[in-house]
Amino acid sequence: MRILFFAGLLILTSQIVGFGQQRYAHVNLGNLIAAMSETEKANESLKSFQEGLIAERDRLAEELQVRYSKYMEDKEQGRLAPKSEVVIQEEIERDRNELYQLEQSLSGQIAAKREELLKPIFEKAQEAIRRVAEEQGYLMVFDTSAVLNGILFTQDSDDILSLVKSKLGI
Repeated sequence: MRILFFAGLLILTSQIVGFGQQRYAHVNLGNLIAAMSETEKANESLKSFQEGLIAERDRLAEELQVRYSKYMEDKEQGRLAPKSEVVIQEEIERDRNELYQLEQSLSGQIAAKREELLKPIFEKAQEAIRRVAEEQGYLMVFDTSAVLNGILFTQDSDDILSLVKSKLGI
């Protein structure tokens, strides 16, 4: 009986001691991503992509405006047959709807491109964080970059941003 009591006490003590050795760390993932050289390249690529989409939209809008102005001028001058007038109106309406659809899809296209460009950067950063955490013996690493990250209080933890940057060669 005495042996069981001491064995239980030993197990409980070892768990308490082991519990106190757990290490926690934090890193500002936003700052880490911003410091990576790949992020600047991705932002430049995204800006170029966005400017190309906007230029195409503007070109189509300009063409539509020119066609509409010519149509109105021809209509006022009586140079259009009634059948031609209807056909041109339908074409202009179709083109206007296509332009509207394009405008609606721009933000989705830009968001998809952003995700495509940033995903490998985030994966690289997360892998570096994982490696540092394993090498340094951290149980958990918290991201402090989120506005509402859910951590309202925590005891002191180590900021491993410099270790992760070093792992990435930054």
